[in-house]
Amino acid sequence: MATLTQCNAPRKTLVTLDTPDNFQWIHPTAVLVNRCDGHQCSDVGKQCVPTVSTQDVFYVEGEMKNGIGKECTNITVRVDMGCKCDCLIQPSDCGHNWEYNEKICQCQCRKDVEEKCLKKMSEEPGMVMWDGKTCTCPCNNEVECSTDTSWVPEYCSCRNVSRVNP
Repeated sequence: MATLTQCNAPRKTLVTLDTPDNFQWIHPTAVLVNRCDGHQCSDVGKQCVPTVSTQDVFYVEGEMKNGIGKECTNITVRVDMGCKCDCLIQPSDCGHNWEYNEKICQCQCRKDVEEKCLKKMSEEPGMVMWDGKTCTCPCNNEVECSTDTSWVPEYCSCRNVSRVNP
C-alpha cells in the first residue's frame, strides 16, 4: 500500500521531458528530479507547492525532423528546493465580482454585489435573478430591440440610442 508524504521537502520524481519542436523524438524521455508534486497537505483546498526552485539542464540525444540524423540538445527542467502547503485557488483567480477568502482558499461573491441584486429583485420582481455561481444579476428576459434602441443590461430593457451629429 502506498503511503502519502507530508509537504515539507521535495522528493525524487520522474518528470517527462518535452520533445523540442525540431525533433521527432528524444532519449531519455524522462529524468529524476526533486519536486513537491505528490505530497499531501492536511488542509482541504491546499496543495504542496515549491517555495524555492532552480533550473537544471539535461542533455538528450534525438532524431531531427528534417531527417539529417541524430543530434544532441539540452532541455531545462525545474527542480524544487523547498515545499509548503498553499491554496489551490489564489486571489488572482478571483474575478471582478468576487473576493478572496484566505481561510477557506476560495473566491466568494462580494456581499455588496449580491445585496445590490437582491435589492433590485425586491424593487422589480421578476426582472432579474441572483446567480451565485457567476456572482452576477442577469436579466430574466432579453428582448430584441427596435432600430432606434439598444439593449441595456443594467435596466433590463431597450433604451434610446443617442446619436451625435457631426
